[in-house]
Amino acid sequence: MLAEILLMWVAIIVAWLNGANNAGNVVGIIVGSRIMPLEKALKYVTLFDFLGAITMGNFLMRAMSSTITRVELLSREEATVLYLGVMLPVALWMYLATNLKIPVSINQAVVSGVTAYLAFSGHFEKINAIALLIVIASWLFVPFLAMFFAFIILKIVDATTRKVKERGLVALSLIFSALFIALITTIILLKLGLFAIHAALLISAFIGLGGGILVASRIGKIITSNPLIARRKTFNEMAKISSLLMAFSHGAHDVANTATPIYFALDSLAGEMHLPFFGETMSLASLSIAATALSLGILTWGYRVTGTIASGITPVRSDTGFVAQVATSVSIITLTIAGVPSSSSLAIVGALAGTGISRRSRVNFRNLTRIFSLWAITPLVVAAMTIGVSIGLNILLPFH
Repeated sequence: MLAEILLMWVAIIVAWLNGANNAGNVVGIIVGSRIMPLEKALKYVTLFDFLGAITMGNFLMRAMSSTITRVELLSREEATVLYLGVMLPVALWMYLATNLKIPVSINQAVVSGVTAYLAFSGHFEKINAIALLIVIASWLFVPFLAMFFAFIILKIVDATTRKVKERGLVALSLIFSALFIALITTIILLKLGLFAIHAALLISAFIGLGGGILVASRIGKIITSNPLIARRKTFNEMAKISSLLMAFSHGAHDVANTATPIYFALDSLAGEMHLPFFGETMSLASLSIAATALSLGILTWGYRVTGTIASGITPVRSDTGFVAQVATSVSIITLTIAGVPSSSSLAIVGALAGTGISRRSRVNFRNLTRIFSLWAITPLVVAAMTIGVSIGLNILLPFH
């Protein structure tokens, strides 16, 4: 029982560190473009990060425990040792990276650690080699996928807003905000299970359209006769909304890394104490605990890495920031639904670099090199640390 309680607390600390380390991915744009002060921005996005985690976190929970690796086939004792062996090195690595103000991918760290443990302990049959190769490939191509989406979206935005000016700004705000509201509403309604999918889609479409009209009417009121000021004010509002989408996608994609070990710890505790917990209840409890810790990490230490995303890659404006956030969110939500744990950090950096190159802005390749270097060594370092820690845990923990 002591080991399971320790695992829960370590996983909660890792979730908190993940929120702190990745907060810059979510608020860096609206802070860097001076739309919102840092403290206010962190509070602004936290709820949507939590909502994303609660409503979509189960997609990657399944992938983590039964698709990429078959941790669910291990005994409760060995699963506890595995996740303790992974969470302890990940906590240390996330803490060091956050102190260095470098965003890292928790998915890289956790997947590498779990795979290293299974391979070292001879459980090769519990590693899905094809799924693992797809995940590794996603780490390599997600910056370029987000960069590609950023190029395309930026072209659409420029064509829409520069040729038809005020009408284009209002139309863009209507379409984007309606789609955003409809997407979030659909996911929440389906998660609650109150409606069939066709009814949920219909209700969400009406709510999205109504919300989009409200946003567009607000945009119409703030547009002035000066086209530059009109464009800046419009994209300030749009960037605020897209930061919420970014927060939602981050929570959805990252929470499984800590919710999964919390689930195994709760399952083991429930078995030992003969508590009547069932799969869905335990899954929701695990997601809630991890999502809360993730959100608190954003609120309490999220300022640490925000500057790297806000200004450390390329100068950020509200229009390019909006594009980068939408491109990243589309990439990450797509991978989440596909059950592929990738990296929101890699995606936002790729999207920002893409907008910077497209606009021929200065790109800080020195910072990019530092970030990519740390990402490159993360799987190797965490894998090696996991093996070492797991050997020690097998000796110390009185399971056998």
